[in-house]
Amino acid sequence: MNRYILPLSVLGTAVGGAVLLKDFVAGGACPSKTTIPGKTVIVTGANTGIGKQTALELARRGGAIILACRDLEKCEAAAKEIRGETLNHHVNARHLDLASLKSIREFAAKIIEEEERVHILINNAAVMRCPHWTTEDGFEMQLGVNYLGHFLLTNLLLDKLKASAPSRIINLSSLAHVAGHIDFEDLNWEKRKYDTKAAYCQSKLAVVLFTKELSRRLQGTGVTVNALHPGVARTELGRHTGMHSSTFSSFTLDPGKVLGMPSRNRPTQIWPCYLRVTLGTAWWGGTTEETGCLGSRPSLPSLLANCHAVGGPWRDPKWASLG
Repeated sequence: MNRYILPLSVLGTAVGGAVLLKDFVAGGACPSKTTIPGKTVIVTGANTGIGKQTALELARRGGAIILACRDLEKCEAAAKEIRGETLNHHVNARHLDLASLKSIREFAAKIIEEEERVHILINNAAVMRCPHWTTEDGFEMQLGVNYLGHFLLTNLLLDKLKASAPSRIINLSSLAHVAGHIDFEDLNWEKRKYDTKAAYCQSKLAVVLFTKELSRRLQGTGVTVNALHPGVARTELGRHTGMHSSTFSSFTLDPGKVLGMPSRNRPTQIWPCYLRVTLGTAWWGGTTEETGCLGSRPSLPSLLANCHAVGGPWRDPKWASLG
C-alpha cells in the first residue's frame, strides 16, 4: 500500500494545482443581481463562446439584446436559443462582418435608423492567431477585426451612445496585450515574416490604447469606456492555435472533462469582472465607477485614436477609409 502513497499524492497535487490554476485564470461567478430592463445592448460575435453567454446573461436580466455576427444563420440560431431559454423576446440577430468596412457602415446605419437608444456596446468579436489573411479592405486580419473594425463601429455609434447616456463601451482585450508591440512602419506584416502570436498581441494592445484614449476624450459625456481581459475558457477563439488538442492545455482549461467529471469550464464562469464592468455601478446606484483599462503605453493612445490622421503608413488610402 505504501508504494502507492507517493504516486497518488503527486497525482492529487497535480489535479488540485490544475483546478486552482483554472479557477485563477477563469474567475468566479458574478455576484451582481442588477437587472437592465429598457437597456439596449449590442454584442459583437455573440453566436458562440463568451459573446453568446454574455448575450444570454444580459437577456436574462431584461435587456434588449442585438447579436451582431458575421454568420447570420448561426446568429439567428443563437438568438432563437436565447429567446427560448430566457423568455425574453427582445433578442435579435443582425449581420455584421468586422472584416468589411462596408458591412460595418451598413450595420451602424441600420442601428442609428432603427434604434432609439444604445446603452451598451460590447466589442467582443475577435480572431486569434489565424493564418496571414487580410480583410476585405486589405488590412491584416487580426488587427482589422480585433481593433480596426471595432474602432470604426464605435465611432459610428458614438453619437447614439452619447444621446443614450449614461451608457458604456466594453472592449475585450487580453492579457496578451502586455507582450504587444505596434510596428507603425509595418502594421499589415508586409515587410516581415508573419508571426500569428505577435500579430494577435499587437491587435489587443491597440484595443487597450484605443480604450485609454477614448475614455479620456469622453470624460463628462456620460459614456464610460472600459477594456478588460475576460479570463480563459474553451471557446472557438482558439481554433487556430491547436491549444485544445494539447492534453496539458485541455487539462488546465477543463480538468473535469479530462478526468470524466462534470465540466466547470463554461464561458459563464470566466467573466465576473466583465459582467460587473458591463452592468457597472454608475447607472444604478452605489459609488461611481472609475473608467479603467488593462494598461497603457505612453504617447501611443492618441496616435491610434487618430490613426487615419497621422503620418507614416497611415497615409495609405485604405487607412483613410476609417475616417
